[in-house]
Amino acid sequence: LGSQASTFGFAGSSQMRQCRLSPPAALALRRSTSVGAISSQSVAANDTTLYSAGSPADSFGIFFYSPTSGHLPVGDGLICLGGPFFRLSAVQADATGRALLPLDLTMPPKPGGQITSGSVWHFQWWYRDVPGGPSGYNFSDALRLPFCD
Repeated sequence: LGSQASTFGFAGSSQMRQCRLSPPAALALRRSTSVGAISSQSVAANDTTLYSAGSPADSFGIFFYSPTSGHLPVGDGLICLGGPFFRLSAVQADATGRALLPLDLTMPPKPGGQITSGSVWHFQWWYRDVPGGPSGYNFSDALRLPFCD
């Protein structure tokens, strides 16, 4: 990670997990998948990489984000974001169930999804989970990520 100023889960980080499932709900949904970021959270540095852990091996999914949080049961999990949603490129998880996506802050998927200094965004991973439940897809927890200069 080298010069990365903050990594999800470390003391002093302003990143925050949201919409975590309680253990009984996580067991009912059969999977607990986390989303995080390796980032200085600086728009000028443009060094944010989103990651997920806990997906089925080699599964496909997308990271998506929103300026608001939410809580809506969908498929075999929960959408933890409000609207509007901005979808990023499809990614394939590796053999350990981890997925990575460098986030280019200069190229939002739509103009309304432009990440700017002083803004706070919520990120989530939506992935194929055929063995996980009847719908065949699920969602990670969510990540609240503020950005600075």
